[in-house]
Amino acid sequence: LFFDMFPKIFLLCMAAPVLTFSANGASACLEDIFGFVDPVNDAVIDSSVDPIVLADGFGFGNFPEGKFLYEAKVAHVLHYMPGLLSISGAAAGRVTGFSENPGLTGKDGMCIRPGPPGCGQYVKTTYEPGCAFLGPSPTLILGSMPADNQGINEDGTFPGCKIVKQM
Repeated sequence: LFFDMFPKIFLLCMAAPVLTFSANGASACLEDIFGFVDPVNDAVIDSSVDPIVLADGFGFGNFPEGKFLYEAKVAHVLHYMPGLLSISGAAAGRVTGFSENPGLTGKDGMCIRPGPPGCGQYVKTTYEPGCAFLGPSPTLILGSMPADNQGINEDGTFPGCKIVKQM
């Protein structure tokens, strides 16, 4: 019944996977949705979902670090960001929160697929090499959202990092 209501969105989100390679290796995400995602310099972020929906509908508010969502104007879901495997608890949080629905993809399994019903507004940003992304010792909720939006600008970009392009 759910997918009968959203057939076009479901098809968009579940398209056939494609994976290519660059000088930095295989795409960090399957390319059917985000295109090639450079595993070293690209981040894919969705800042379009209402923080209350993220708190209550997606469960981010069930964690002490997610309580900020009840007062936030914006929140950011990191569908992919370089360095996730080096952040304590990030990989396990992503597996717990997203491995079954909507699913994890990419060469390291660290890219969160979009999922119905919204399929959000995803911004893929390429940064110049050397971006520190969330900075030292970030705290992530379910391995995908910076607690209190720390280490990320309101527009979903990273402080101190130079943007090459956005799509």
